[in-house]
Amino acid sequence: MYHSLVIAPNQEENSLLTRVQEAFTLKKSVLTYALSDDPVKVLEILEKERPDYIFLSSNYTPHAQLARLSVIATHIKQTRRLIPLVYIVDWKNPLPTLLGTSWSGQIGILHPHCNTSEIIDLFQRLDGFGVTVGL
Repeated sequence: MYHSLVIAPNQEENSLLTRVQEAFTLKKSVLTYALSDDPVKVLEILEKERPDYIFLSSNYTPHAQLARLSVIATHIKQTRRLIPLVYIVDWKNPLPTLLGTSWSGQIGILHPHCNTSEIIDLFQRLDGFGVTVGL
C-alpha cells in the first residue's frame, strides 16, 4: 500500500491526484492531506503516516514552501529515509512557485495537463514499482 502526503493550501489539485491514484493499480494508495498553515502539523503527519511520496503544491509562497521543505528535511535526517517529492503545479495560479532543489534526484513535477503516461513515467523513475505501465 502506498501512502502519499499532500501538502496544499486546499484540495484544488484533487482531480490530478485522483488520476495519480489510478496509476497505482497494483497496490492500493491512500492520500493524506496536510492543509494546515502550521509546518509543525506537517511534521506530526509525517511521523504518524510515514508516507511513500510527498506532494507539495506550488500555490504556497516561497517562504511557506521553504518552511515546509525544512520540516520535511528535518524528518528525513531523523529517519534517514528519503521520501520522493512531487511538486503539483496549478496553472490557474499566475505565479506558481517551485523552489530550486535537487532532492537527491527523487523529485518530479505534475500538473493538470499531464497525461497518464507522463504520470506513470514519473513514478517509474522515482521508484519503479506499483505502477501499471501502458494504460
